[in-house]
Amino acid sequence: MLGRSFRFPPVGPYGSDWYVHPVNEKYAMIIDLFVPYQENDEQPLDVALLSESVRSKGIDAVCLVSENEPPAEDSKAVQELNQSGTKTYRAATVSAGAARFWVLPPQNSDWNDIRPDTTGDVEPADLVQDLTDKGCAVLLCNPYARNLPGGELRDHAVYIPGIHGVLAMIGTAIGNENKLAQEFAMVRRLAAGGASAAGPDHGEFGRYLTLGLFEGELVEGIRSGEFLTMESTGDTFEPIEAKASHRGGDRGSRDGKRQGRNGGRDRGRNRSSRGHGRRS
Repeated sequence: MLGRSFRFPPVGPYGSDWYVHPVNEKYAMIIDLFVPYQENDEQPLDVALLSESVRSKGIDAVCLVSENEPPAEDSKAVQELNQSGTKTYRAATVSAGAARFWVLPPQNSDWNDIRPDTTGDVEPADLVQDLTDKGCAVLLCNPYARNLPGGELRDHAVYIPGIHGVLAMIGTAIGNENKLAQEFAMVRRLAAGGASAAGPDHGEFGRYLTLGLFEGELVEGIRSGEFLTMESTGDTFEPIEAKASHRGGDRGSRDGKRQGRNGGRDRGRNRSSRGHGRRS
């Protein structure tokens, strides 16, 4: 069966060798988790350009994200993307104090039944617990990206329990902000994802992406931590010639993520690595 292979470099203190990550084509999905969209924005999303960029970069799906509530299912951009054949998800960003969260509601849910109360001094941990209890997937937005909402949180993020991962590598961060967020996820042993956090006309669109390694709905895959950060250095993913070594049996499918220097003893470390990949 044809599949995809993704190459992950060492990040932080946990590894020094490159390793190849083979995954079964059935379960692998390359997704941009954060494409900003506001229905009444004065600079509307260029849907045609987005669809073209998604196809050219080998992205399987995009997640349109609006402030405080997901884009409506019948919104113009969602309908046009679906008509173009681009798999589309809808999420929201919600803030509590200095923390900003990416929130994906359960499929076929009504946001009016989920909408959190963010009035007053809402504690981030309480907000996360409320959304989790309602079946949402909750990621902490990069807490080190100073020029973006949530970027002043920084190391105070350690006091927020219950998140399902970190949206660590984003195209609009600068300097070492992505690396700091990625290493934060590693230390906390949380899954980390990547996203453009910008429209298709941004120079860094498609550079940071998320590799989903789950069967079923995206919300459940995020909640279970079955995803990895990817980084692409070009318009297409670089070919990988090396084959992963197997230890003690066939791990050439979803369990392939346990291969590498650490032998899979600590999945959180490998999951939080950056990657390059290709579609075979």
